[in-house]
Amino acid sequence: MKILIGWLFDVYPSQTGMVLWLIGETGGAQRVTAEFVPSFFLHLSDAERKRADILAARSPVRVSLTETVRREFYSYAEWQVTEVHVHNPLRFKEAVTYFENFFPYYAFFNSDILPAQLFLYHTQLFALGFGDYQIDDAGVLRGWTLRDDRESKEYVLPPLSIMMLRSTNGFVPPKYQRVLQLEVEYDGRRHALESSSPHETLESINWHLHSCDPDILVTEYGDSILLPKITAMARREQIPLLLNRDTAAGYITGKESSFFQYGKIVHKDGAFELAGRWHVDVGNSFTVSESELDGLFELARLTQMPPQRQSRASIGTGLSSLQLSWAYRHGIMIPAKKREPEDFKSAVALMMADRGGLIFQPPIPVDHGQQKCVAGNDQLPLLQQPESSRAGVFDLRAP
Repeated sequence: MKILIGWLFDVYPSQTGMVLWLIGETGGAQRVTAEFVPSFFLHLSDAERKRADILAARSPVRVSLTETVRREFYSYAEWQVTEVHVHNPLRFKEAVTYFENFFPYYAFFNSDILPAQLFLYHTQLFALGFGDYQIDDAGVLRGWTLRDDRESKEYVLPPLSIMMLRSTNGFVPPKYQRVLQLEVEYDGRRHALESSSPHETLESINWHLHSCDPDILVTEYGDSILLPKITAMARREQIPLLLNRDTAAGYITGKESSFFQYGKIVHKDGAFELAGRWHVDVGNSFTVSESELDGLFELARLTQMPPQRQSRASIGTGLSSLQLSWAYRHGIMIPAKKREPEDFKSAVALMMADRGGLIFQPPIPVDHGQQKCVAGNDQLPLLQQPESSRAGVFDLRAP
């Protein structure tokens, strides 16, 4: 048994538990594993419990069921519930989806939380938490003593190495470039990767990754363009990349999405997360774009979210994680889906709440020809043609 004095840097699931990366006081990252079986809860009737036992035996993912008592979120009453233990954390979502085919959504609790997040809630560890970590000869984390508090205002950060990967053409975004021209920057020096050969470019990227061994890889358009293109090129050329520190782990990718928020359509690129390093896409991170890496360090400590997920999350998601952690510590089950809409508020209440997120939808501008066709100008006094409207082009911005 040895004790590593340092910081918890990264955490993600594996087939047998969790993988953690620790950074010592003098630098250098070490991979360790931790035993952990994530679980979720089902609130079932007696007949449904018998059905759950049969389904568990037939599940494509190895699960085990136990009966326990937890508090319900809304009533704070104690409920007898079935706890479903998923023995392969990588297939946690698959196990949840399997049971969702047979039971209603309101029977599920703690089922839409990431296994890494559940691990941090369960252990009360947090990213960049400084302490003494006890590791056995097999590289398994057996215990820890934190010398840190996640709500501390004054804390010491580990000695982190940072590499920047971006396109050299700053005028045209990479998604519009037919040929990527890349450069890397670390240790105060900038290196251009000038080669017409994909093989040489990949070898050059690997050389710089090996030379710098960055803890954090910062990119521009890394989620949507750079890393997907580089990994696809590596598959074609059959060259293994050193993007992951953990060569046994794969990349964690997410889907892109678009949604309506605060009066406009917002596009969110899909995530491209690494194992053993942080990948931070500046263009896909509100936190880093507004407060740089210092803001990410602060939020990752406070919210107990995996740092790469936190870098791409909104402030609201981080605040929700604070609440989820409190509920988990106090034995309160977390509903899988929000089932209680917000109560009605009067105009006075909304004003007193500093608008409380109330955003008026922007009016849709209509030209005079459309007004006449619909109802005539005299019947639509509030809809006027914008001054900037010419030849069918409208200013869709809210006034």
